[in-house]
Amino acid sequence: MPAASRLPTITSVRDLELLPKAHLHVHLESTVRWATLREIAAAHGLPAPPAPAGGPRPFEGFRAFGDHNSLVRDCLRSPADFHRVALEFCEDEAAQGTRYAEVTFTAASHGERLGSPQAPWRPSWRGSVREGGGTGSSAG
Repeated sequence: MPAASRLPTITSVRDLELLPKAHLHVHLESTVRWATLREIAAAHGLPAPPAPAGGPRPFEGFRAFGDHNSLVRDCLRSPADFHRVALEFCEDEAAQGTRYAEVTFTAASHGERLGSPQAPWRPSWRGSVREGGGTGSSAG
């Protein structure tokens, strides 16, 4: 029998969108919904950042990524902001079938501005690991 005839045959194809996923490297600042960012900015009396023309799209280089994250960092001013962003991140990931995400954010930059490196960490952890667990996704 030829080797090719001994290979398993695919009898059905599963929809990739329905399969569980892991997001292994994501920056929390890059996941903030534009509507959320505008609401948070307004709550702190900051000018609302403009949404990108044509909707969300990939960054055009590292500089654009850094500029975007800086814009988001400037708007996040309270523990409640970090909690909301982390919880919404888990909701969005769960909607995409993500079951686990490894998240990072610039705690030092936020901590300097907020007076404590733990200021953004604790509410982000609560929003993602503890409460995000209800979405079917968790973040670490």
